[in-house]
Amino acid sequence: MVTSIKKLILIILLPVGFGFYPINSQAQLYVGPVLETQVTTAAFFNQSDKDGYRCNPGPGYRLGFTASKRVKNHFIFDVGLQYAHKQLNIKSVADPLLKIKNNFNYIEIPILYTLEFREHLGKKKAGISKDYEVFAGAGPVISYWLNSNGTIASSSLKEILISQLAYKAKFNYNEQDPASATDQNGMYVSDANRFQFALQLVGGVSFEPLGLQKIVVTGKVEIGQTRFTKQNAGYLPADFVEQIPLKSRPISFGINVAYLFNTKYEDSRKGKSTEKKRK
Repeated sequence: MVTSIKKLILIILLPVGFGFYPINSQAQLYVGPVLETQVTTAAFFNQSDKDGYRCNPGPGYRLGFTASKRVKNHFIFDVGLQYAHKQLNIKSVADPLLKIKNNFNYIEIPILYTLEFREHLGKKKAGISKDYEVFAGAGPVISYWLNSNGTIASSSLKEILISQLAYKAKFNYNEQDPASATDQNGMYVSDANRFQFALQLVGGVSFEPLGLQKIVVTGKVEIGQTRFTKQNAGYLPADFVEQIPLKSRPISFGINVAYLFNTKYEDSRKGKSTEKKRK
């Protein structure tokens, strides 16, 4: 666990070090909170899972902070540190009673390179800009899988008079020793990919209505490149018949809004002395 935390800290520091320090120190740096709503589905790896299961989009969200800096002309570099919650809703083709709601919680580092162009709508009125920027870009998302929980209902559970089973993921599991899976409320996962990677494609608009603040609205598609597990499904001691299909990659669609502040305070003072004299 300590080793995983050290790796996560190193991954956080690398984009900041390479992205912000050596490039155009005079460029504006914006920082601020971001909130995203998203839906997630999964692409199964095994053909048997593709034939046997259907994954419906599940709701989720992401919240945290992001930093944005212009690196050259129209190119923008963004990096964030955020908490994400994703949900998969899985149904069985063969068993109409089988329903799995699987929740995933992550710490994520989205990194973006975008190309931005300014659109002019007219001159400022009362210090409020009518201009806005449109942008498109791509970049990786580095995620650390914190934990999981969920519920499962199935015909096999109904036969033993259990309408629905709630579970929590257990990562320290050796499948060579099934007797170690003693928690009846556990979903035991071997060979879990705790560090996961995805590619995101984005597009959106940004504008600065008050000069200092910057509002950014982004639509995105996030395509997972890492499966939840390397080989196996999640094992449920309480149900020897069903397993949780985890040999799959998440695919998310989302819209987020960021409220960013210019860290160069002197930029916010521009025009204020003139405005006072005019009054």
